[in-house]
Amino acid sequence: MEQPKHVYLIDDDPDDRYLVCEAFTLVRPQDNIIEAINGHHFFEILDVNKVSVPSLIILDVNMPGMNGLETLNGLDRLF
Repeated sequence: MEQPKHVYLIDDDPDDRYLVCEAFTLVRPQDNIIEAINGHHFFEILDVNKVSVPSLIILDVNMPGMNGLETLNGLDRLF
């Protein structure tokens, strides 16, 4: 069996996060989906939990706080 992947879902809309999580659960129930409400929250989760490198990041572009483009630009500090 394939190892679970770490999928980060960064979106401020709880309905959108719910739909994406439901779809992943149907197709890849073994994966670990980690939700964040904006870019700041995403980086906070990474810093606190020290979770391994993301296998996939699903990123909303239009969010309050730190939007998707700012979050994407901040990823270079990780890799």
